[in-house]
Formats: sequence, C-alpha cells, structure tokens
Amino acid sequence: VNSLADTFIISPEVALANNATLSFWHKHDFEAGNDYYDGGVLEISTDNGLNWSDLGAQITQNGYNGTLNGGYGQPLGARSAFVDKLGTFQQVIVDLSGFANQTVRFRWRMGTDSGVGAGDWQIDDLLINGYQSCDSNDLIFKDDFEQ
Repeated sequence: VNSLADTFIISPEVALANNATLSFWHKHDFEAGNDYYDGGVLEISTDNGLNWSDLGAQITQNGYNGTLNGGYGQPLGARSAFVDKLGTFQQVIVDLSGFANQTVRFRWRMGTDSGVGAGDWQIDDLLINGYQSCDSNDLIFKDDFEQ
C-alpha cells in the first residue's frame, strides 16, 4: 500500500458459545518511526456489520503494541493498534466470553496515511474455540488462507 487506504477482511458470521476464544497468527510491516501513521486493528460486529467495536481490550496475548498518530488522513484515527514491524509470525489470542451466545463477524482492518503509506499485514491460521456454527465453505477459514 503506497497511499491513503482503508482495507479489511471480514469473516463470515459465527455463532459463539460460552467462553469462546479467537486465535490467529500474524506479522506486519507498517511504516516505522516514533509516530505511527499506519497500522491494523481487530474489530467485532454483533449486527452483521452495521456497527463495529474494537477488540483490543479483549486481546489476552500479544495485543496492540502502539498508538496511531491519526494524522495525514489516517482512516483509523488516533487509537491503539498493531503498529511498526513484526518480522516473524506471532500468535494473538482474544477472549470472546463477553460475546457468548451471540452471532458475530470479525474484521481485520488496516489503515495507512496519505504520506508514506507503508502497510503489509499477513494473517494466517485463524481458530475459534467455542463456536456453535459457521459457514465452513467460506475461504477465510480454509487452511493456508493469507491476506
């Protein structure tokens, strides 16, 4: 990504059971420096994508590592996010117990500013423990899916 961008991947609907967790492996190469203008966030929707809430507070392992500056048109604004560079895949675990017995969608969202605009985010090996149902034919949950 070499300019202002707001890109994302959205999961199919997933019906969560009690004590559900989401895990995924990721690495990223966002614009580095003292001010973070590019980054990624994980969001959840309980109304089929009409509204989205940040899941940063529910990440229990390897959560957000900085705060976006929000300048130069950064579409995510000034908020906590995955920022800077992470050169090797790292597992992220999210506690979804607060969404028990709800049907949800997940959104991995990457925003880059209008300046340098450096963004590369690779996501792999998604796993939901404690789900009631999901569309197993959707490619986002197939082995070796990467974005």
